[in-house]
Amino acid sequence: MCGDAVVNDKYEWLMHLNIQGGVINKINDLELLLSKSSVDIVCLNEHFLNAENIKLFSSIPNYKVAGFYCRKSSIHGGSCILLKSNLNYLQRTDIIEFAQEGSFELCGIELTESNILIISIYRTPNKENFPTFIHQLESLLNKLSKEITKKIIFIAGDFNIDVMDCCKFPKEKDLFLNLISQHGLNINFTTPTRITAHSRTCIDNIITNSFLINCEFPVINIELGLSDHRALFLAYKQNVKESSSMIICSRKRRIFSKKKY
Repeated sequence: MCGDAVVNDKYEWLMHLNIQGGVINKINDLELLLSKSSVDIVCLNEHFLNAENIKLFSSIPNYKVAGFYCRKSSIHGGSCILLKSNLNYLQRTDIIEFAQEGSFELCGIELTESNILIISIYRTPNKENFPTFIHQLESLLNKLSKEITKKIIFIAGDFNIDVMDCCKFPKEKDLFLNLISQHGLNINFTTPTRITAHSRTCIDNIITNSFLINCEFPVINIELGLSDHRALFLAYKQNVKESSSMIICSRKRRIFSKKKY
């Protein structure tokens, strides 16, 4: 597990993880992880929960469910955002309207005491839904175009688009990366986030504003054993009195294997 030695209160932290269902059996492990680390924002994909039992996450001490997407016509999938209990927020209903089951499952919130917008997205690994995903992402980014230059943007998700150099679908990767780049955003991870006996892919990521990449705080890609996806951590500092002083990092990268913990 990732503890204080890796994720500590020197910075504020955002964590992304595809938890891959089975939350009832994993909730204690997730609670232990969060109790031993200073994570302020938690973005989870594939929680497999519905609108009635998503409140299960609220049983984690010192955290609350701030936003969520649950499927209505099929099972599995979903996304949600957990926040430290002391953080105030508002839901961005104008963002939620872009959700599409299977291809663009998102939720979005904004921290009211700082200029931070948080979005969690999950896309089912289905090549046929890629055009819908790109269309919805482009529509979302067009809507956020003015905010991208004024706010700190975190878009965390399992996009099921491999961004590694040796990916199987380079056209999808290029369309995805070009689109976010055109809107002043960048990915923060290029190393494997899902490793199986047959593949090593970087399909999970945290997207942030391009103007925030030149700093020296860590981003971490680590195996936690909660699913077959690795967890991604991104550090940032904020000054709530002056939002322009908020900074995050995509330069220093630390990759930890399960053997080290």
